[in-house]
Amino acid sequence: MTKTLTIQNPSVLVHTMIHNKYELYDVHVHSDRYVFEFHYSTGGTSFGKKEIPISRIGKYDQSSNKYNYSVNDREYHTVTADWFSIKSNAISTFEDLLMKY
Repeated sequence: MTKTLTIQNPSVLVHTMIHNKYELYDVHVHSDRYVFEFHYSTGGTSFGKKEIPISRIGKYDQSSNKYNYSVNDREYHTVTADWFSIKSNAISTFEDLLMKY
């Protein structure tokens, strides 16, 4: 059983800075995923971009009675719609992933 993730205003985080070097530049909405596009820059100079996809196709987890959506194309890194709908949680998700790059 699956359920599609719908983010009501995916661009609300656009221009949010993560770790003082990654700016959320844009959000691309596809039928099967959202792609959050971050631009890396220091001192006003842009050095590239990093995209973080979040699946829109949820998988039901019987133990938590919730749908989970994979982050960054990893089955082991998932979020629930309720958790990700809180702005600070969404930012925390991006902070964790961008620390690795």
